[in-house]
Amino acid sequence: FDSEEEAFDSLSTSPVFSKIFPEDNGIESNYYYPIRNLKTGDSFPFPKREKEKKETLILQWEGFVEALKSVDNLQSPLMLLAKIKDLVFEWCWCIPYTNIGSNDDISIYDHVSATTVILLSLVLSDNKEKPFRFVVGDLSGIQKFIFQSKNQVFHGAARTFRSRSFIISVMSTAFKLGLSDRLGIIPFFDLIDAGGRFTFILPNMEGLDEMLSKYQED
Repeated sequence: FDSEEEAFDSLSTSPVFSKIFPEDNGIESNYYYPIRNLKTGDSFPFPKREKEKKETLILQWEGFVEALKSVDNLQSPLMLLAKIKDLVFEWCWCIPYTNIGSNDDISIYDHVSATTVILLSLVLSDNKEKPFRFVVGDLSGIQKFIFQSKNQVFHGAARTFRSRSFIISVMSTAFKLGLSDRLGIIPFFDLIDAGGRFTFILPNMEGLDEMLSKYQED
């Protein structure tokens, strides 16, 4: 590019999951997720906006840099990494990693998170030819636990559902942190963790099967 302005103008800022199709007719929708940090007040769908290039990226970057000030007083390297990962999720969950092609389905956060997982396994694996071990977990009975009630409608239902969903999230997070402590590695090996189902990529360490079985039993 001949100038920074030209480079910015060439960028596509279509958010991740921008391709939303009706059931089977193959017609692309005019709605998509917004490029901004995720807030509880956001709702869906959002009308498509054509002019979201340079200005949007600059605001997003400035917001991320400002948010990074919150890590100044963190003394623990582990807490520092965890906070930075949270900030990348907050600000980059909906921004495509690349604008090459039209299928922008991988966000910056997803890319960074997956790269971290892969690097961790490559460094710690005892088997250099097969460095990765995939671990898939699923907490059963999720829907029944969250929504079960003797009454179909009752006061405080929404708050109860949210609190039960939070418990499910805490359980899978606790499982990850406990496994991290048991294996002696940092807890950044989760590829997917949502709705009680999680996928971990672990380094292919000696004795891993026995450690996993013992940990699950405990």
